[in-house]
Amino acid sequence: MGACAEACPTGARQLVGRSYSVDEVLDAVERDRPFYDESGGGVTFSGGEPLQQARFLLACLEAARRRGLHTAVDTSGFASRQTILAVASLTDLFLYDLKVLAPARHLQFTGVPVAPILRNVQALDRAGARIWLRVPYVPGYTDDEENLAALGAFAAGLRHTRRLHLLPYHRLGADKYGRLGRPDRLGRRSAAVAGRPGGRGHLPSILRPGRPRGRLVDERACEATARAERRDPSQHLR
Repeated sequence: MGACAEACPTGARQLVGRSYSVDEVLDAVERDRPFYDESGGGVTFSGGEPLQQARFLLACLEAARRRGLHTAVDTSGFASRQTILAVASLTDLFLYDLKVLAPARHLQFTGVPVAPILRNVQALDRAGARIWLRVPYVPGYTDDEENLAALGAFAAGLRHTRRLHLLPYHRLGADKYGRLGRPDRLGRRSAAVAGRPGGRGHLPSILRPGRPRGRLVDERACEATARAERRDPSQHLR
């Protein structure tokens, strides 16, 4: 691996990634320790899918715990029950993605079944894990009222879910579509949804869990997300 980059006489080919040991990862994390101490934050393991490197993730979580760092795992939940419960024993907070609850549509859109993902979050909930659910709001895929209502009902049945974050579809790729001469179908649909009567105003009533301690966070922009995280004592710096 990397032989082409090493042999390239002009340096035009370069490896983007590199391998890290557990200590190298944690040493890099601890360089920002003053910020964590000030904010009450910690380290978030995300990806890709961190559970696909479960042995390395567990080793990093163990090292983080020894160093007194608050830990979060950002995951789709698609893993074995044994893996996710092992990770739960060393994790302070799960940022858990849910997209579509209808089995056939989930398999069509993601290529994997939804059932093990739902069983895993229920297992985490029974184990007392702290969970924030995160729903990407993708026009034409996850934004229909039937799906949102199903997600809200599912969230209401989880005892340890403290938040349900709605992640907006962003427009960062819109300019690229224009330069390539291709239509930005998702972008147009997103604008139409936001501009219709009621717009996104119907979402909280659909998604909010029916308990006083449940709370919906509609993350309409990356900046809004950052501000919300900074206000929360369990803020995480990545």
